[in-house]
Amino acid sequence: ALSADKEQRPCLFITDARPSPNLSTDERKVETEFLAAATGTLRKGGHVLIPVETSGRAQELLLALNGHWRSDRLLWGYKIVLLHHMARNVLHFTKSMVEYMHPEVIRDFDRSLRNPFSLKHVVPAQSMLELEAAMGEYRNPVVVLASDEGMDTGFSRALATRWASGPENALLLCGHLRKGSLAESFWKLRHLPKAALSFSVPVIERIVGEELAGLRE
Repeated sequence: ALSADKEQRPCLFITDARPSPNLSTDERKVETEFLAAATGTLRKGGHVLIPVETSGRAQELLLALNGHWRSDRLLWGYKIVLLHHMARNVLHFTKSMVEYMHPEVIRDFDRSLRNPFSLKHVVPAQSMLELEAAMGEYRNPVVVLASDEGMDTGFSRALATRWASGPENALLLCGHLRKGSLAESFWKLRHLPKAALSFSVPVIERIVGEELAGLRE
């Protein structure tokens, strides 16, 4: 339980009531199952898509994944990619906020004198072109943490159109499922051996020539 009297540093406590109906779970067990699902998919030749909010659980998931990679040399041939328009800024800013993080993270920093968020196995990508370049360089399947968490917009939705039809790939939903979101739609199909889900991705195209002139009239 949080106690303001025990906190030695300034703290910001953010909470909401959305998770309140959920049953409590064993965090270690959940993390073990999450890592097993990700690594199992990679070893079978599939990509792993994890929709995230970069201001939410992304840092926690990156830390867990990078720590697991660090302890298993057989995973070093696979890369973890943070795909977001400001991915480099997010990772840089996170490094500077260690003193305000969980006590376990701070103790790790004090023991090793190494910033826990110096993530050796994480590659930032700020566009689909950068992701494709990273995949071309490393050649093996990848784990991609992509925004947005609900998959209604952004890179996570775009990647779903590419990877969702591949039975070797995996979609890991680790955040709150917004009602009516694409992520929730995928979740509802999780127990079906085969399922079809139709959705579209808006594409921005440059208009030139007569078509552009017609719009200006």
